[in-house]
Amino acid sequence: MYEGGANDISMLGTYAEFLGALKDVIAGTYTALYPGANSCWVIGLHRDKYGGLLPLHHDIAALHREIGVKFREEIILSHVNNGAIQRVGNFDKGQHHLIRNHEYALIFQR
Repeated sequence: MYEGGANDISMLGTYAEFLGALKDVIAGTYTALYPGANSCWVIGLHRDKYGGLLPLHHDIAALHREIGVKFREEIILSHVNNGAIQRVGNFDKGQHHLIRNHEYALIFQR
């Protein structure tokens, strides 16, 4: 949630609503790309308000496929020496979630 105002889809009430709005964004990017062009989405895993992981990278890939965009590549970006690494020692103090130090770069082609 970025709290970016009335048009910020991350502020929608449910994950399903967010994915529905995100599908509209993906459809818009699809029409903006010329045939054969690529787009890259950098995605991290997110948790719902109950602490469960949301498979956002899989859902974004599925939304692209639904509108006819080819899923070309998945790249795992590993980040070292970031703020998450500094919080590893807090695992036993809070909600007992592992610290993630990677994101996914998903490559799609129109």
